Amino acid sequence: MLIAGLSSGSIVTIKYTSNDNQWSQTDFRAHESSVNALSVKKDSLSADPNGVKRLRFVSCSCDNQVFEWVQDGDVFRRVKVGSHDEWVRDVSFAPASIGVAHARVVSGGEDSRVKVWKCAEGSEEWELETEILINEPVWRVEWNPMGSLISVCSGENNTSVYKEKSLGSGEWEKDVLMGADGIVKEK
Repeated sequence: MLIAGLSSGSIVTIKYTSNDNQWSQTDFRAHESSVNALSVKKDSLSADPNGVKRLRFVSCSCDNQVFEWVQDGDVFRRVKVGSHDEWVRDVSFAPASIGVAHARVVSGGEDSRVKVWKCAEGSEEWELETEILINEPVWRVEWNPMGSLISVCSGENNTSVYKEKSLGSGEWEKDVLMGADGIVKEK
């Protein structure tokens, strides 16, 4: 399945079915304004306790919102993750981490904040775990493959790396800040 966010605020899913050699497209209104980013939960194609495979992904938008989308058959159900005070520029689903009993999403916005959200497995109630003030607009956020580091691109070519103090603690500290020239500015 392919997923794309559109400037109209819609999300399009494109699916190929090999048994009939056909492509199908579904689109739905997701946000009040342009969809800025999407992120698929990497392990969401595994079956739930009932044996049903449900794709899960998150989206963010110029409407300041972050939503999770949960597949129910051929439709996607919207679950509110949270919001920012200004446009949300990027969002990323954390990879599954051993020792962490909840799903996590990180979002970054023009309000100069990075927010880490958490949701217990099997639940659809998201809550703010951590909010980090960056002091400049945030353009991109991304998890490392283990889910223990978050990279943040902000302002004028700055990249920060935040490290979780202990796995699953929800406490994050800046590990490094680099400028566009690759020189470490501070720790």
